[in-house]
Amino acid sequence: LELDYCCVKSVNRKKGKSMRRVWVHGKFQKPALQ
Repeated sequence: LELDYCCVKSVNRKKGKSMRRVWVHGKFQKPALQ
């Protein structure tokens, strides 16, 4: 749920749909790699 919140905040600031996907992927890849 925390990821969703961060994503929404980023999108609201940049007002971009594409950026939302990047945020989720970047945050998800970080913990996945570890």
